Amino acid sequence: MPTEPISSLSVDEADQDLNAAALQSATESRYDHSRKAGNQGDLAKHALLMAAASYIVYRNRPTPFIYAESHAGQACHSLETDGAWATGIGAFGRRLKGVDNPAKRWPALHPYSATAFEQPPGIGLTYPGSHGLLYRMMKRAGLRAQFHLWDTCARVCSDLRLRYRQDAGIRVEQSDGYRGIAQLPYADLTLLDPPRLDPRLVAQAIAGLTVRGGRFMCWIPRIGTKDGEEDPVTDQFLELVAEDYFVGTAQWHDWKPALCGCAVIAS
Repeated sequence: MPTEPISSLSVDEADQDLNAAALQSATESRYDHSRKAGNQGDLAKHALLMAAASYIVYRNRPTPFIYAESHAGQACHSLETDGAWATGIGAFGRRLKGVDNPAKRWPALHPYSATAFEQPPGIGLTYPGSHGLLYRMMKRAGLRAQFHLWDTCARVCSDLRLRYRQDAGIRVEQSDGYRGIAQLPYADLTLLDPPRLDPRLVAQAIAGLTVRGGRFMCWIPRIGTKDGEEDPVTDQFLELVAEDYFVGTAQWHDWKPALCGCAVIAS
């Protein structure tokens, strides 16, 4: 755990430590999100991401809109029979279907719901990753965008290059995402979405993004323990960032000793 405030971490120090961690990160076992795609965490993350992007586009009119994602993952995930999507986007999709004029009732959710729910989620269909949803929104709005996506998995990067092969504005790199965003001069919006919470690396990445300007979001899972408490590492990390950044948290109703909620840190 870092002991100093995030604001005290220099960009040079962060860059050096992130570079040193790159090789270690590349050798870690690959996190597979496929069975969890569209879960409650994705629902919260994507709704907030789309709302933030919509606000930035409306407020700043950037040309192009520059987006960066540290741990991109696959472009789309199949919705499986026993996948976690049923209690996430599946439940929300059914709620949308039963509401008259959801854009008026939930205006903040409109950028997300209008993009992600062309048809109700179902077995055998696919659900885009964060960058896939944002890319779809930009294309529909006729906006020029530039995406910087990182992943350490060769198979994932091949999938991304194939998916975005017709758009020269999408740049995919097979390398450590922490190092990638540290070297990117600027982005209108950056998403930090690490598959594992390493408080030191995440804190340093946030410090570098703060100095460089632009907006960022960082999605953090909240993990419940068998004793009914929240994972102490997550708790301490949220306390660390709370003084300097906006921290929003969500708690699932169906608490269990696993993913019990999420938090979003944002500038």
